[in-house]
Amino acid sequence: MEQMSVSSQQSSGRVAAKRDDAHARSAEPSRPPSVASSAGGDTASVKSGGSGAQETSKKTPGGLDKKSLTDPEKNRLMSLIPRRKNPNQGGTRGRRIEVFTNMVQIFFDKSKFKNTATHYDVKFDPDKPKFLKKLAFNKLREQFFPNNWPAFDGRVNTYSAGDLPFGRSITQTVEVFDEEQQRNRPVVVTMEKVNVIDMSWLPKVAPGIREEERDQTSFQVLDVVLRMAQFNRAIPVGRSFFQQPKSQSFDLTDGMELWVGMFQSAVLGWKPYFNIDVVYNCCWTGYEQEIKR
Repeated sequence: MEQMSVSSQQSSGRVAAKRDDAHARSAEPSRPPSVASSAGGDTASVKSGGSGAQETSKKTPGGLDKKSLTDPEKNRLMSLIPRRKNPNQGGTRGRRIEVFTNMVQIFFDKSKFKNTATHYDVKFDPDKPKFLKKLAFNKLREQFFPNNWPAFDGRVNTYSAGDLPFGRSITQTVEVFDEEQQRNRPVVVTMEKVNVIDMSWLPKVAPGIREEERDQTSFQVLDVVLRMAQFNRAIPVGRSFFQQPKSQSFDLTDGMELWVGMFQSAVLGWKPYFNIDVVYNCCWTGYEQEIKR
């Protein structure tokens, strides 16, 4: 009983203190927005309104804004993560299990692998509709470097295993057939060499690779190269590829139908992997013609 009475007195004391504190705050004049600092050193904007409500900007866990971090700072933070003594050996407790996944390892033929990739910037005039870009690029390749098969990302970037046989740049006008207008259209295509990317580290990737040892640019080249085959024979939607159903299309009524496609992406863990997923998309009938506009 004594403990209960003490707890009750303490509770009532806290209530009284809160009421007095609230009365004191209501008597203060309104203040302009200020900046409050937390114990971790983060700052957040604080607004004082008539209702006394406060709004603080949202922070990521740990108070870090990933977008504002520089590469050296990212590498410094990654270096703080403890490193496994033997990267080739996993845990020793428990039992081994077999895991099935939708990722397959990428192997490189070192006897044929090119250690550098040449990056070209590509411009089109006109650059719309978007489907003209793929047609114009393929026409340019067939006419001026038919023995080379550079990877085109469908927008402005092209990657080649070595320099293409036209020097530093090329500007040519090609004729492509516009299915929407049912006529040939001239498109001016300009390609210019902008960079040589080191790819030599990719075949050497092994368990234990550090974050600072990875090069995102060269891995982007690999991703574009792997997407090139599907890009030429399917309809790209974001990072996925679709083909119009040829036989049994699933009718969703109201002019809509279900398409089955594939998502693919190059993934770099301790080894380079190729990630494949089945994706579905709800499309309106005639989407294959409409997407070209």
